[in-house]
Amino acid sequence: MDVAGYKVRIIDQWTEPDWEQILLAELKTKPICVGVTAMTGGQLWWALKASEFVKRNSDVPLVWGGVHASLLPRQTLENPYIDIVVQGEGEETFFELVGALGNRQPLDKVKGIWFKDSGQIKQTPPRPFIDLNRQPPLSYHLVDLKSHMSSTFGVDALAFETSRGCPFNCAFCYNTSFNQRKWRALEPEQILFQIKRVVEQYGIRGFVLSDDNFFTDLDRAHNILEGIVKQKLNIIWGKGDIRLDQLSRLDDEFLDLIERSGCHSLAIGIESGSQRVADLMRKGIDISQAIPLNRRLAKYKMMVRYLFMLGIPGETRADVAESAALMLKLLDTNPNARNGVQTYVPYPGTELFDLSVQHGLQVPQKLEDWIAYSWMNRKVSYPWLSAEMRGLLRMLSFCGVFMPSDKVIKQFSSDVSPAISLIAKLYYPVVRARVKGLHYRFMPELKVAELLGYRGL
Repeated sequence: MDVAGYKVRIIDQWTEPDWEQILLAELKTKPICVGVTAMTGGQLWWALKASEFVKRNSDVPLVWGGVHASLLPRQTLENPYIDIVVQGEGEETFFELVGALGNRQPLDKVKGIWFKDSGQIKQTPPRPFIDLNRQPPLSYHLVDLKSHMSSTFGVDALAFETSRGCPFNCAFCYNTSFNQRKWRALEPEQILFQIKRVVEQYGIRGFVLSDDNFFTDLDRAHNILEGIVKQKLNIIWGKGDIRLDQLSRLDDEFLDLIERSGCHSLAIGIESGSQRVADLMRKGIDISQAIPLNRRLAKYKMMVRYLFMLGIPGETRADVAESAALMLKLLDTNPNARNGVQTYVPYPGTELFDLSVQHGLQVPQKLEDWIAYSWMNRKVSYPWLSAEMRGLLRMLSFCGVFMPSDKVIKQFSSDVSPAISLIAKLYYPVVRARVKGLHYRFMPELKVAELLGYRGL
């Protein structure tokens, strides 16, 4: 129960294989509503499967929320299973919606929703962004924390959010529409309190930051990290997203503080080794800063993961060659560097999605057509990609899995089997040769990996 007296049951299809039986039992109690959340891509398949199950077994109102439904509320509601869409942040909207449904009140007084009324789709006025600092702490007791943690750092690590949104204008990012380039953050005191609570109540000392840009306010970030050190919280944290231009403003004292606070890894979105492509993406960074900054980071133990995104409309083989060269140089100038390579996915509501349409992308006309639009599904074939470009992206995407240096492979040896670690080490020289020469035509190792479950482009 929460303070309002509502009983909440969270069902996770990923961790609960018997979710249908659990959901059916809950439906028999005649709940006020069932809420479903999903991002664009594979999550939609599961969300639709759950929605169909609900409608087949009850007449309970079905509410969708999350990024995809928020960006395409009308098309989402056109699906026969879905009754209501919560657009944007759901904390306050969903609370009011449950009250209206439970008391059988008109829905048009609830801000921030779309709903069906006698076959017509209606929209209420949008809800302003919430104040994160006025929200109650997360109700961790509602889920099995162990099943929602990763062991990326060699310890159990929990996803943890300290801010939302991003003020920058990257042309591929959902933030420009979903968060309207607004960045909002918890105060350092709140964050330290919540971290301490998780450590003391659940014995968890690993945290994966899910912020889109943790270092947006450098003074705030400094105060948080300083508090972690002074309060001797003794945690390990990672995936601290930071831009090249932000990183360039950090002095040695700040970098030392990051490491002393327990930082395991930083994530830096380079996206491309081509300045032309970076500008097309609206990154607003100087790619030439990457190598000097990488050298500065080389004296620290924390891993630096550079993120690349290849395959956008207008990218050429020469652009890809620049990215490949930069990937190798980053590894050569920092033994703790690692590259992550993803194929571009055109998400709705972004500037690059509109450019993709201009290059021949067929816009999905119904909700289920978006299932293939996932960064994990590398089989999407875009009209602007030639056979050669698809081959290059497939090779670089696959080789990116094996592109850390030997030192970083050893760093992760506790999380992978010794056999996999040995294979990765032996394969690394082949990876370097492929990436350096852009050799993609004959890849028997990829066929083997696909037989073992790898989903390649």
